[in-house]
Parts: sequence; structure tokens; C-alpha cells
Amino acid sequence: MVKCKLIPMYQHNPAYIEATGKKKYGRYSNRYFNNVKGYGTKTWAVWIELEAGVKDYDKAESEEIFFHDCIEFLNTPPKKKTSKRGIRRKQSIYGLKFNKQVLLSIRRPSENKKTVRFHLLVTTDKKKHKNFWFEGPVGSFGTRRKK
Repeated sequence: MVKCKLIPMYQHNPAYIEATGKKKYGRYSNRYFNNVKGYGTKTWAVWIELEAGVKDYDKAESEEIFFHDCIEFLNTPPKKKTSKRGIRRKQSIYGLKFNKQVLLSIRRPSENKKTVRFHLLVTTDKKKHKNFWFEGPVGSFGTRRKK
């Protein structure tokens, strides 16, 4: 597994609108992807910004394997086995469980030379979550109307 973290982002892109206020860990995409089975009913797409070490990135055989390992790390719950009540935490750190399917990846410039940044579009099974902006679109878009 590759150790990586999500970088909080503003609700709107700071390049277009002056960004102020609260940050969350990603944004739901309102675009439709016809190549994803069950999109809009069972799966939704989320934009996330990811940061990892350059050494981990160089060790990976390909970008795809690097993304799979990183998503696997993000989906694992924290190491602490029990809370004060004795219940084991089953959720990941960020609350959403990401599927290993990466729809789109864009490399971003990093602030220092020891880290690598990516802007990823990944799929998830939850339509809405409090740690992410917006919510996923509803409905199956690929159905034909009956005459």
C-alpha cells in the first residue's frame, strides 16, 4: 500500500471565483459517465485531490497500480482497534469508500519536490456525504423512452 492523503478543497475552483470559507475533501461530479455501469443509481463520481511521496510513485510499476494502492490505503480504517465504547471503527478516515476504478487523472504541480499531486475522478457507492461538496446526480440517463 502507498501512503497518501486527500487535500481539502474549496467548494468552487479558485481560478474562476475567489475562494474563501470552508474546505472539504472533494466534490461530486454532475457529469454523466456512460461507461460506468449503474452510474446515477448505484455509483457516483467524486473529484479528489491526492498527495503522495515521490519515492512511492517511482516504485510503482505504472500509474494505474499506484492509484489502486493509494485508493486501497484511503479505504482502510484507522489502526486504532477500539474506541471508548469498545466498538471497532469500520469506516475509512474520510468517510467514503472509493472504488478502484479511476475515470480520469490529472497531474498537478506540487508545492515541494518530495511529494506528487494528482486530481482524480473516482467512483463511490454513496450519493452524498458531509465531507464532500454537492451530491451525485440521480437517475439512469441511458434509458430509452417508450413510444
